[in-house]
Amino acid sequence: MVLVLGVVGLVFWTAGIRIARFGVAVCLGLLGAAVVALVGPRWVDVVPMTAGLVGFAGGVIVGILAFRWLQGGVLAVCVGVAVAGIAWHHPVTPPTASMPGSLSLAIKGFEIPVDLFSFLDLHVPEVVPVVEPIVKEGEKWIGRWSELGTKTQWTIVGGAIVAAFVTFLISLLFPRHATWVATAVIGTVLIGAGVYVYEPGWVPVGMRERYLAFAGMVVVGMLVQYVGFWPRRAAGKPAG
Repeated sequence: MVLVLGVVGLVFWTAGIRIARFGVAVCLGLLGAAVVALVGPRWVDVVPMTAGLVGFAGGVIVGILAFRWLQGGVLAVCVGVAVAGIAWHHPVTPPTASMPGSLSLAIKGFEIPVDLFSFLDLHVPEVVPVVEPIVKEGEKWIGRWSELGTKTQWTIVGGAIVAAFVTFLISLLFPRHATWVATAVIGTVLIGAGVYVYEPGWVPVGMRERYLAFAGMVVVGMLVQYVGFWPRRAAGKPAG
């Protein structure tokens, strides 16, 4: 798993501007094949192989037709998370552990209504080593979120939504540049995920250091793509 994340991330990080549409189509095809082959036979009388082929075809079609929307969504989510992180570390009201914000109260007690591991027919001993550190990290951030006041919570959510929406519109207006940034971001996320699963101690501890490391990786990936893979017109060929 770590090797797959690292290799796929490295490909997107270095050559994403060239292989973005093809890569997204293949990745979605493989994801669709895995999900449909796993879940499809539970709902329809079909063998897993046939279900997987249908899922692969569906994923490829979605990846090709909705490529611009998907890359815009990726950028929108990343910018939204970044804005939320900035607002989080510079709150408009001081945090208070005794009075959780209204958003914390709204999600308090929410639980997934199905046993996810049983539904997907996964073997828990094989999944726990990968999922456990992610769950612990999530529990830590949920606890910190509950300490924020209502005004700070809504400021974070509102700022993130506005920033994500604006980013999405910009990505539709400048698709090539959006691909350039999005593939560097996707590559960095996949490489970072592989590193975190393999050895969490290699990931910077402080959030500021994590943001700086992430931004630095994205910028370097963009430079590598621009120098080595950016589409250029042949010499003497007129524009257009």
